[in-house]
Formats: sequence, structure tokens, C-alpha cells
Amino acid sequence: MTVIRKDSPEDWKELSPSTISLRSHTMLKQVLCLALVALAAAQNVDEQCGTCVVDGGPLTENGAVGYTYDPNDCGAYWVCIRRSERGDDGWMYDVFTRDCAPGTLWLQKIQACSRCDSEDVTCENSGPKPPLGSEQCPEQPPPKSTLPPLPPVEQLDQNCTDDAGLMKSSVIGEASKFFIHYPNHDPLGPVSCEPYNFSLSLCRCNAPEYDGVNFGFEGSFHAAGNIAVCLPNARRSVYFVNESRVGDQSVYLDGMGHIECPLFKQNSPRAPFSVALWVYVDPIVSDQRKVALVNNAKCNIAPTFELSVQGGVVEVNIVTDNGTFSASGQLGGAYQGEWHQYRASYNGAILSLDLDGSMASEVPADGDLLSNEAAWVVGLNCYQDTQQGAPTSSLTGNVDQLEISFKEYIRP
Repeated sequence: MTVIRKDSPEDWKELSPSTISLRSHTMLKQVLCLALVALAAAQNVDEQCGTCVVDGGPLTENGAVGYTYDPNDCGAYWVCIRRSERGDDGWMYDVFTRDCAPGTLWLQKIQACSRCDSEDVTCENSGPKPPLGSEQCPEQPPPKSTLPPLPPVEQLDQNCTDDAGLMKSSVIGEASKFFIHYPNHDPLGPVSCEPYNFSLSLCRCNAPEYDGVNFGFEGSFHAAGNIAVCLPNARRSVYFVNESRVGDQSVYLDGMGHIECPLFKQNSPRAPFSVALWVYVDPIVSDQRKVALVNNAKCNIAPTFELSVQGGVVEVNIVTDNGTFSASGQLGGAYQGEWHQYRASYNGAILSLDLDGSMASEVPADGDLLSNEAAWVVGLNCYQDTQQGAPTSSLTGNVDQLEISFKEYIRP
């Protein structure tokens, strides 16, 4: 992977096939250092971005964009753009490299490119200083310093609150974009509604009315039409892979992460509804563990909807205002190492379970599904792990095509 590539003076270019996220945890430090070996000695990227200065203070405190020296070239500099979201262990950055104009070199203390013949330009920490007469430093350098231009940054406009209690913000000059505000978290976004616009009155994308949400996991945690969004709890534990059952990609969970979909906080779907997804359970998962597929549990809140599998036996439980109801069935074929489709449906009178397109169980049930303040979660049941003392419920494997439908499921 090419990590640092010099730019022409006219164009911005990202440092990798896509923007590199620089995060403050040991694993990504090691990966980045390996990638830099071909160009220079390994660099501590966290400290490097920490040298960026904005308004006299560190980047992480006083702004979202800062500049610092290129550790491999005194005739270039880095632009560190702090992302709106923060990782588990620190800030995340987009990093660009750009050349100083001919006749100038980077001077860290003034945060600008300065004349090659300046005594202040020592090129400390960024390689040897090019001599006068070199390509970077001709005999007659330009007469003035050059300050790097600022890349565009989205500016938040008006706020609204959606049906799930989440605050969102429109973006100035970008009718199709919005940001989501989660407690104790920087604004997430921008999220695009294209081809629709974001509606402040609806506090969501102004898309046509829908019969449910379908998370295809094709390189995005957004549902079709971007009417809903899911969030990975940790990017190093949840990521997209080119192995799928439907479409081109799926989400892989490595047993340490899970996915949260906040659309149904305090807003559980009313009957009729169905929940379906494709799952590939890794063969390393023990038959003895009860693995969470989909539920709305928190560590201190019991779920009112729970779909799980243990040793090939699949179970769905719902809690309504009239009681608790359960249905279960046995998967055909191998439980691990194969894709299976799981579907739980409830029409207000019958709770049913379908496996791989065939009905596995039906039981009488009635009442409205109880709401709670938990997001719907894929791949983890924290209540089971903490309150019931059971072995970890974390899923190791792939998830594809999560569908939550607001209409009665009719078998083909």
C-alpha cells in the first residue's frame, strides 16, 4: 500500500487508495509504521499529528484542520484534518501531503513554507535541507512565504429531533446532507440523503414513505434512501468484506464488536412486522454458546425482542404488553461455516420463525411489542452477558442484508 505520495502544487491527493484514518491505538500504529518503511524510518503518527497547530494550540483542542512537517521531505508538509467522530482510543484524522512552492521549505514554527535561504529553516525532523541550486531551492527563491489553503469544512446549521429522540443538524449550503448528534460523541457525518434532501420538519431524509428499512451492508451502514443508519461499536472489530450472501459485500464481526441501529429507540415496530438477516457463523464459534443475532438489549435493560442461535437451534422471544412469547426451530445443514437466513415475524396473533425460506415454528401471541430506550443490536446481547452470567454472546462471522419490515410477511 502506498501511504505517502507527493502532490503536484495544484492538486490535493489522499495518502492512500482512499483516505487513511489515523487512530490512536497500537494496532493501527503498527500497520502504518510497516507501510512507511519503504519511504523512511517508522514515524509515530499520533505524535506527528499532535504537532499540528491551530490558533496557538493543539489540533485536538482548537480546531479541525492543522499543519505539520513532512517527516520525509523538508520541501513538503502534512495537512491533518480531524474527523468529526472520535475512535475508542483517540481522534481520527484524514491526512494529506502537499509540496511547498519551488524556492521554499517548510518552517514548523510559523506553520508555513519559507524561503530556502532563511536561517530559520533548518529542516529539523524532516530530512536533510536541500542545498541552494537544487530543484527545490533554485538560486533565486520566491520573495515571500506561502500559507497552505484550507480545505472545505461542512458547517452545521439548524437542529431538529427525530422520532427516536436523536438530534440532527442540517448543513449550510448542502440541502441533501445532515449530521447526527449522539450523547458524549462528536457529530457524526455528514450523512447524505441523495437523491433526496434532508427535511428539518421531518428530521430525516425527505424520501417517500417506506414499509421498513433494509441495511444491505454494501460498503455502508445506511439503509436504502439513507432513512436510517447503523453504527459499528469499534471499527477495528466491525468491517466490510467482499464475501456476501446477497450483493457484493457483507459486514464481518470478529467477536469483539457489534452493530447498533438506533432508529427504534423508544420506538419499537408495531405488529405486523418481521426481522430478517443472513448470517455466516464462523466455525470457531462453540456449539455451547448462545450467539446473539438481533435484539434490543442494553447491559442493564432486558430485550423485548431477541433472535439468537445456539448449536443450530434458533429461538425468537418477544415481550408484549400481554406477556412473553417464544418460538424455536432447528437449522438444516451445518450450523457453522454456511450462510443461513433467519426471519422472525409477528402479526399481532402469531409469532413465527422461518429458516432458509421455510417455516420452522409458529406460536400464538398477542399484544404490542414493548418499547425501551435501547438501540437494536446485531451480534451482541449485553444483558445476557452481564445480568445472566452466560458465556459471551458475541457473534464471530458475517452479517448480510438486515431487513426490518413494517408489514406482514407473506411466504412465497
